[in-house]
Amino acid sequence: MENLEIKKGLKEVGLTENETKVYTACLELGSSLASKIAERCAIYRTITYDILNSLIEKGLVSYFIKENRKYFHAISPDALTKYLEEKERIIKEQMETIKPLIEQLKKMKSPKKEAYSIEVFAGKEGFKTLLEDILKENKDYRMIGYEALGIHLIEYFFIHWQKRRIKQKIKRYIIAKEKRRSEIEKNKQLTDVKYLPDTHEIPTSVLIYGNKSILFLPLENDFVAVRIESQKIAESFNTYFDLLWKIAKK
Repeated sequence: MENLEIKKGLKEVGLTENETKVYTACLELGSSLASKIAERCAIYRTITYDILNSLIEKGLVSYFIKENRKYFHAISPDALTKYLEEKERIIKEQMETIKPLIEQLKKMKSPKKEAYSIEVFAGKEGFKTLLEDILKENKDYRMIGYEALGIHLIEYFFIHWQKRRIKQKIKRYIIAKEKRRSEIEKNKQLTDVKYLPDTHEIPTSVLIYGNKSILFLPLENDFVAVRIESQKIAESFNTYFDLLWKIAKK
């Protein structure tokens, strides 16, 4: 058990498994030939020489020559402290070298592609899910067009939802066609609205909140919408909204 703990500790300070075997063998055997150490560790002699050279470089093993033969022995275990101190010194030097380069390396890194998601919602339940998400996001929203919503508003649910929107102080900004004025003017709490001439084409209704954009598809007898979660796309629709807002009238 004790030997296992010693070997584990040596690995934790940076010795490889074979270096640990050879170093502990050198401690136990005393001055020995490489062949004897290799036999003790069950490692090929040529590999043992490489490991011994690595331990010599780390300052943990030394050797002497007697009668033209090379004998290896472990230096006092106190050398492990010096080995770690040297490692620490080298790491500090490396840190000082790399610190000034970090910002330059960051600039070299290619920009991360924006993550995005696209989801399709259909039917009354899909419509409710989207409205609930707007409340959950709890941010002001902007809307271009009102046409695709007209026949899909579930009266009771939508009236209740509007009350919750107002309670959460979520403001809405709407650009609609003139023909929707009377419908929208019924409830203008926390609403800023401008109108475009009925002749102005709005391909589809778009609602933008946070980094999400909802495209309401103009289908006659069903509700279908596509929600895109993307900061860039939301910014593009907001730019389009700003352009229309400038030409629309109160």
